[in-house]
Amino acid sequence: MKTVLGTLVCTPLLIAIMIITLVLFTLVPASAATFVETASEPFGRFGGVEYVRYTGRFIGTTALGAYRMAFDLVAPADPGRGNGTVLIEPPHFAAGTWGIDQNLGQAFVFGHGFSYATVGFGTVGLNILDPAATDLVLAAQPVGDIGPGPVTDFDILIQFVQALSSEPFAVAALGVIERKAGYGGSQTAEVWEVVFHRPGGQGLLDFTLLDRDVWRSPDLDLLDPAFLQNLPPEFTPLTGIGKVIFVLAEADQLISSAVQLRRSVVGPSADPGNYRLYEIAGAPHLAAPPPLNSLNFDGVLRAMFLAGDQWVRAGTPPPPSALLAQAAPGEIDVVYGFETGIARDAELNAVGGIRFPDVEIDRALFIATFLLPGFPGLFGPWSGLQCVPLADGSSRFASHGDYVQRVVRQANALQTNGFLLPADAVALIQQAAQSEVGKPGTCAQ
Repeated sequence: MKTVLGTLVCTPLLIAIMIITLVLFTLVPASAATFVETASEPFGRFGGVEYVRYTGRFIGTTALGAYRMAFDLVAPADPGRGNGTVLIEPPHFAAGTWGIDQNLGQAFVFGHGFSYATVGFGTVGLNILDPAATDLVLAAQPVGDIGPGPVTDFDILIQFVQALSSEPFAVAALGVIERKAGYGGSQTAEVWEVVFHRPGGQGLLDFTLLDRDVWRSPDLDLLDPAFLQNLPPEFTPLTGIGKVIFVLAEADQLISSAVQLRRSVVGPSADPGNYRLYEIAGAPHLAAPPPLNSLNFDGVLRAMFLAGDQWVRAGTPPPPSALLAQAAPGEIDVVYGFETGIARDAELNAVGGIRFPDVEIDRALFIATFLLPGFPGLFGPWSGLQCVPLADGSSRFASHGDYVQRVVRQANALQTNGFLLPADAVALIQQAAQSEVGKPGTCAQ
């Protein structure tokens, strides 16, 4: 027997098998994961369908060690009444589950029949999902013992997405999953980018909506250098990750390397069959009430999420990408005092991309970001122009009705072109109708 084993060890076939086994072991997350200590509670009625929230712990092991993290699932009480797509969102370090709670909204997501899933994956702020929990484990350590340094385990997300369609508890809660969609905003858009670049990260999702992706921004990644370490220095479209839609604020080009994301739709490495990019003229990274820039483009996110779902569900392509117009090479941007590459109209608003009504008709100057030393530039200023005469001295708006009609035309154009859903176009029109713009006496000196 000793001689036979010795002969086998020396055979090229066995050596090859051992090498392949070793490679596969390093490529696949370390162990199967499961859901434990689960609980359920009614979550509400959406579109006539009762939804249930499931909570508990997701446990497993990755290359970093054992983990025990909080999870949430929300699905129709009768899974057969859903639309077959589950939306998966990593929790943002500062905003938590802001995709489902704010940017897309629960009424929108569940009203359209989607299910939802999220799991903690790191110790940076709300990446933990449930900061009040005392039983969580990450990298084989109790979370409370980890210390001040950040720990992020991207492979938890890979195992979580895989488990949603195979682990018995998840299958019972979600039913048959026909499609998996991802949402990431700002930091968590980068999280998905990192996941896609990791072993096992391809083939996870059918469609991903990446909102305000701050591609490799050192200022915004200081909390966890792992984001920079796990991303290549330049963006290149990946294959095998499904359809991808980027929705970016104008500010994202100024506070990060997000302009590189254009390579997904223009240039020699472009992949227009799987990628779309929509840039929002005048938009800050985060909207805030005036006098800060209040341009909110959640309506575009909702329209693009449904468009992406139809892209994978029915093969219907979304609208063509919409990019900001580029300034001439070497041209100094008078808003910022240096070259930004962004073309501007006579009132200094950005040209091209998706232009909301108040940008299109120059009701205000929308500056995308404050670029100040030591400030990450998440917010920008806003300056009303409604009382500023045109170059010929005439009023910018002949009347309130004139202003509203201009908003109606642009809102309808955005809806016709697929950038807004009807309800969001109507909301813009109602907001204009309720404003004081163009009314007698509002510009009195």
